[in-house]
Formats: sequence, C-alpha cells, structure tokens
Amino acid sequence: MSNSNLRNLFWNRFKKNKLAVAGGIIVLALFFTAILAPLISPYDPNDIDRKHILEQPNMKHLLGTDDLGRDVLSRMIWGSRISLAVGFVAVGISTFIGITLGALSGYYGGWKDRIH
Repeated sequence: MSNSNLRNLFWNRFKKNKLAVAGGIIVLALFFTAILAPLISPYDPNDIDRKHILEQPNMKHLLGTDDLGRDVLSRMIWGSRISLAVGFVAVGISTFIGITLGALSGYYGGWKDRIH
C-alpha cells in the first residue's frame, strides 16, 4: 500500500470519528492561541491593577480580574503556552521511555516472548 493510499485511509477514518475531529479542532485552537498569545491577549498577564481587584466579567475584562487585578483572559491565553509545553514534554518523555524499553525487550527477548 502506498503512502497516499495510507494517508487517504487515515483521513477517511479520522473524519468519520466525530470525537477525534472535535479533539483535533480543540488542540489546533489551543496551539494557535499559544503561538499568537502576544497578538491576541488584550492585556499583559502580569500587569497588576489595584483599582480593579476581583472584578466581575465586564466589557473591559471579559473574564474578570483576579485578586491582584490581573486580567483572567490574558492569563489564560498566556497559560496555554505552558500547558502545551508540559503536554509535549510529557509525550516526549513517555515516547523516549517506550522506545527504549521496547527496543531493549525486542533485542534481548526473554520468557515473555515464549508465551503464546
């Protein structure tokens, strides 16, 4: 089977799975939010504004402010960068461990290989 056939098979199966499509859209939205954080964030996430402590959501601060007067929406947008970084590092570490253990198991074998 050629690469283009495998790619078409993957996309056809992927498009049929509504949860996979929804998850993919959410991950892409989070990814683009993280990349574009400096452009789409309405305020600096670390700016303290003592005049607007614990404000309710309003037109100026769409998700309100925290106990130091910082804009919650801006902090969430910038926090998406950290969330993605943690996710990628966790996947990278688990992939490295899995590949290493799988390669060692495949090379050395053992009693588990003899069980059918």
